[in-house]
Amino acid sequence: MRAKMRLLLLVFAAAVCVSYAQTSNNSNDNRQQQQQQRSIWDEAIKFTTKTKDSCTMVVSGAGDYTRLRVSCKGQTPGRSYYCDFQGKPNLCRAYNLNPRHYFIQMMWNLRKLSHACQGPRIYLPQMCKKYPDEAQMTFLASWPKTTTPKPCFSLKN
Repeated sequence: MRAKMRLLLLVFAAAVCVSYAQTSNNSNDNRQQQQQQRSIWDEAIKFTTKTKDSCTMVVSGAGDYTRLRVSCKGQTPGRSYYCDFQGKPNLCRAYNLNPRHYFIQMMWNLRKLSHACQGPRIYLPQMCKKYPDEAQMTFLASWPKTTTPKPCFSLKN
């Protein structure tokens, strides 16, 4: 009887340890994801499109990459959409001096569109136009699915 009781306690202790390890591991994963998805700055960039869609740009870090999410709400109910861009603008020296201006230059062109997610596939802000494509913000995905964005667009004046 004592042997069964010891075995039962041993199994119970092992189960508790495994459960604790999984919970601890999950909370570490969640903390890492929150750090990666946190906005680089507190204030989002807001703008309106040509068709008066109200949009917000949020910049976050994702490992070595910088992510940009453009979220928009249209004038008609149910017309909302978003798109994601990713790149390594930190490879650009001018970006490192003034990162917000890099995205302001993108916003200047996004606001000229009727649908902010149906623009170019790669944005080449004027301040970093001489840098490789890896430093530019590249279209990743959108919701709802939009038509294929234009291949490339330079943000020249």
